[in-house]
Amino acid sequence: MQEEGNWVVVDCNDKALWTTKTAGNPGAWLAVGGDGRLIVYSRDDKPLWTSR
Repeated sequence: MQEEGNWVVVDCNDKALWTTKTAGNPGAWLAVGGDGRLIVYSRDDKPLWTSR
């Protein structure tokens, strides 16, 4: 998770391969839901992105 709130998958050379496009949300965090989906939440616990 980057400081600006974007979750990025990078390769071994730090090249971005994929992103949640949630930049601009400092303090955001990533969680795994009870159903197995990934969720990026804002610092005030509002969902910004989900894998489903």
